[in-house]
Amino acid sequence: MHTILIAGMEDRAMLHEVASANQQLHVILPESQEDFIEAWNKPLDLMILPSSIYKRYQKEIDLLIEKQHSIKFFLVLSNLTPMDFHHKDLLLKKYFPMKVKSMDRTLVDRILNFAEEMDNGCICEDLVLNYRERTISVQHEVLPLTPLEFDLFLFLRLHEKTTLTRDELIKAVWGYNFLGDSRTIDTHIKSLRRKLGKYRCLIKTIWGKGYQMDLNGISSFLSF
Repeated sequence: MHTILIAGMEDRAMLHEVASANQQLHVILPESQEDFIEAWNKPLDLMILPSSIYKRYQKEIDLLIEKQHSIKFFLVLSNLTPMDFHHKDLLLKKYFPMKVKSMDRTLVDRILNFAEEMDNGCICEDLVLNYRERTISVQHEVLPLTPLEFDLFLFLRLHEKTTLTRDELIKAVWGYNFLGDSRTIDTHIKSLRRKLGKYRCLIKTIWGKGYQMDLNGISSFLSF
């Protein structure tokens, strides 16, 4: 049974539908500030919150996530704008900023699927993602990725088929205090593609915009 705390979504009927469709989920939907704070005392696996609520309770949420070792926190933003994450070492390990248009059923399903993938890993053809070990293997050989390269892959995977700008990737992977040139990201993407070998086409360049991943379309380009 996984316990998920979700706040800031208006369609509560949809959330109850999500919960009832999966008997392995216990979804907490606080109706008041008191309910929200009380829920923190329960063991949680996931939190899904919009940035407005996180900003209001940032210190308390940061402390909660420090204490509960298994929790994953998905922060929903319309744009990846500068924010002060105090725990840079937990970014893309416990904290997952997500660029989305709206909080809806599709988003909840995507987060739940990604959280499950992080726990169980992912196998596509002979490419294996191991999030616990933070490794990517091809044909049983672990690729020599740097921590930043793995985080780039992870963040692109989290935003499957969503175009991310260089600036957004830097904010999510390097943190919000990066002072270098945004073109730095091109060098890291080039290195990541080279190490991925035949899977380099997973990371697509969207000219004039940024980068995008399509892991689900892996079979189509391997057939050529």
